[in-house]
Amino acid sequence: MKKCTFLISLILVFAVEVAALIVFATQDTGNLQDAVAINEAVHSVQTDWSSMETHKNQTSLDYVVLDGDGSVLFKTKEGLILSRLVDTFF
Repeated sequence: MKKCTFLISLILVFAVEVAALIVFATQDTGNLQDAVAINEAVHSVQTDWSSMETHKNQTSLDYVVLDGDGSVLFKTKEGLILSRLVDTFF
């Protein structure tokens, strides 16, 4: 009886592992963030912080740089954010 219970438990665990493998293997990863590109953008903003008016986007990402008051210092394209959107959150 113990052997039968052990085998059923083992088969059940195996089935759960196979189901988890199928779920994770079939996920679409096309919309995940590119951590390297994000780090490059952050580093370029840090480097150009004192002169954001001459900052150039060196990545394929679209982003907005705000100062401490929520004013837009730089944006990669128009229409990304309202200049005082941060005021609604603080």
